[in-house]
Amino acid sequence: MNIQNILFSVATSSLAIGLTCYSAAAATFNDSPLGNTSFSDTDFLNLKNQSKFEEDWVAEGRIGNNQNNGDPEQFIVNWQDNNTPIPVAQGQRTWTSGEAVPFIIQYDGTTVNYTLGGNNLTASNVTEPGRFPTGLNSILLRGRATENSSLIIQNLVVDGTNYGSNFIANNNVNYLQIADVTENLNITGDVIFNWTGNAPRGSNLAFQFKFGSLDEDIPTPGTTTPEPNSILSLGVLASLFAASHFTAKKIN
Repeated sequence: MNIQNILFSVATSSLAIGLTCYSAAAATFNDSPLGNTSFSDTDFLNLKNQSKFEEDWVAEGRIGNNQNNGDPEQFIVNWQDNNTPIPVAQGQRTWTSGEAVPFIIQYDGTTVNYTLGGNNLTASNVTEPGRFPTGLNSILLRGRATENSSLIIQNLVVDGTNYGSNFIANNNVNYLQIADVTENLNITGDVIFNWTGNAPRGSNLAFQFKFGSLDEDIPTPGTTTPEPNSILSLGVLASLFAASHFTAKKIN
């Protein structure tokens, strides 16, 4: 094979790789949202107040009153604007300390199906096109555990991408950023609530998947998925290099 054919093969292969990566970007996980290793509720509220994160809807599981009546343990909450949360579906369950409870969250751009321990909630029209003309791009997973309690989310998979670690809140509030998400989401995992003594109540032991749109101009260090446009550009540059080499050879 001569040098022109080799260069052409490299160029077309690079371009093909770029196109493949562009169409199959995977979800990415960031233990330090926006590069902040101590990201807190205050940081989250600042993002919202500055309109850098528009919250759309939330899938929540919490200790509630830990009974099958009264205070709910499972919610879908719709934020009709960035300041007005409206519970649109709710359910009850009882928790056992140390028990792993499976959950599934499915979203197709308008409708949510949220199953927690076999109890399914559904909500339609949760995304307002006027607020999210290009859809959602981020999830912030929040865990809260007060004194003498903890929560663990394990086996977390977002659209086939495995987080590969346990998400933990232990006597504190913790956040995980999930970026590069698209419509037709499927999220699975198991959640474990732990406590000693009397069980917490309400949202003192809880997790929330907060779906919304994060200002893409904010840098998000810590993610590892390459930028699709960068990969595509490499392929184009390789093609241009090969083309210029052919031209030079022909002139000579």
